[in-house]
Order: sequence, then structure tokens, then C-alpha cells
Amino acid sequence: MLVVRFQVEPAPTVLELHELEVTLPRSDFDAEVAAAELWGRNRARAAGLAPPRVRRVNSVLDVAAAVSLASGIPIGVLDLDKVVGAIEVRLGRKGESYAAGAGRKLAVAGEVVVADGVAVCSSAKGDGLRTAVHLDTTRAAWVFYHEPAPSLLSRTAELLALHGRGLMRLAEVAT
Repeated sequence: MLVVRFQVEPAPTVLELHELEVTLPRSDFDAEVAAAELWGRNRARAAGLAPPRVRRVNSVLDVAAAVSLASGIPIGVLDLDKVVGAIEVRLGRKGESYAAGAGRKLAVAGEVVVADGVAVCSSAKGDGLRTAVHLDTTRAAWVFYHEPAPSLLSRTAELLALHGRGLMRLAEVAT
């Protein structure tokens, strides 16, 4: 069972995904992605921002992107087999950054981050390359950076079971 140390309040909701069967993007998920993009476009228009798009990567990350867009909650996903040592949710330290997709290096001083025994793995800005979820991932940590409604947790469990072919449970809090 995944155990997480929290050094921030309020603590984000962290789920452990297990028995995953990550696949290439699934065509039976297209309608869910389209609905999430519509929600995201409407929110972006209201805020005067560019409309977001779901970048199709794999079944688990597609679910995360769709849930995040539809709910407005940033979500991080990490491959637990690539995590070194314990996971902690804390504030980023001065000068701290991590490598993310598209060659980006993200600075995270003062922001809520997920870190392991090596470095920062994820933040609300995006997931890190070192702990990225790929087709061979069977266990992952899923981080809602803001408190999700119980109905969103239920919908997430449903989408993960159908499209990520996996199960989820709440992570335990380290004492």
C-alpha cells in the first residue's frame, strides 16, 4: 500500500492505482475527451485564456487529462516503480526544478510538489519525465492537487476501471 508524507495543508488527495494495464490511446474514450475539452474551452473562454486540449498519450494519462479538464483540478500521475524511496507532498524549495515533457524545465519554489528520495517528480504544472507513466506501468500514484468531490472520485474510479484497466485506493498518510 502506498504511504505518503504530507508537509502541506490542506493535503492533496493521493490515490494508489494498481493492477493497471496501460494501453495506447483508446478510441472508446474519444467521447469522454471531447466532453472534457468542451468543459475546458468554456472555462478558458470565460477567463479569456487559450482553449486547452487533451494531448493523447496513453489510457491512464488520457483519463487524468480528461478528469482534470472537466473538473478544473490539476492532476499528477507518477509510475511508482520509478519512484525512489518515500513519497512526500511538500512545498518546492528555492532553486528546485524538474524536467517535464517537451523539454521543459519547471521551477517550483514555493509551489506544492510531489517528491521522492531523489528529487521533485510532479507539480500542478505537469508531471516529470523521470517518473512518467508508460505502457509498462502497473502501479501509479494519482495526485489531485485540490480536494475532489466524492462524485469526482467515483467517476475517476469508473474511468480508470474502464479505460485504464486498473483499480484505485486512497494512499495512507505516514505518521
